[in-house]
Formats: sequence, C-alpha cells, structure tokens
Amino acid sequence: GANNRRMNNPKSFKGALNELLERLQSFGSEIIIISPPHSKTTDPAWNNENVYLPDSDITKPILDILKRAAFDYGIPYMDLFKFFSGVHSDLWRFDNTHFTKQGNLMLYDAIIENYFEGV
Repeated sequence: GANNRRMNNPKSFKGALNELLERLQSFGSEIIIISPPHSKTTDPAWNNENVYLPDSDITKPILDILKRAAFDYGIPYMDLFKFFSGVHSDLWRFDNTHFTKQGNLMLYDAIIENYFEGV
C-alpha cells in the first residue's frame, strides 16, 4: 500500500509483499502490482512538465522491490509515477496519499483497458 512506503523499511516491506503474493497466488487470485503514486515530497517544479521522479531514500527502494516482485512472480506491474506524469496532481490527488474521484476513475479505466480488456 501507499502508506507502507513510510511505515516499513525496505527489507520488511519485501518480506510482507512476498508473503502476500504467495498467499494470493495460492488462492488462484489474479494480481496486478500497482506502485504507490508520488507524494507531495516528490512533486516536480512546475517548469518541468510534471514529470514525477521517486525520491531515492524512501520511494525508489519500494518501487524497485515491487518491480522485482512483479518480474519474479510473473505479475503485471503498473508504475503510477509514469501513469500520472504530465497530469497535474490537483486533478488526481486528494491528499498526499489518496486519489480524488477523478484520479480513481483514471486509474480504473487504465486497469480495465490494459489488463482486463474484453472482460
């Protein structure tokens, strides 16, 4: 979850993630790993076209763990830093962690279009 990037160190995050993925896969669940979005601490300066970059101390290690888990478990990965790049955060972000209704709809549409087309 987006809150876990602040609550856990990378080692405990990785262990909890792997345990969750193994449990979900044992139930035959369909899984998509979605990165946490950027936070206000990673907002760009307004003159660089809203290209969001993860901060190297907290968020990047978590993103690296998520990407690696997606690869290791054969699970699709959606990078919200890339997805929301170029989109002003006032449109999609309610606060530092949660989405607006519009942001949730944008994410929903992208998930359906990219991972569940024809369902």
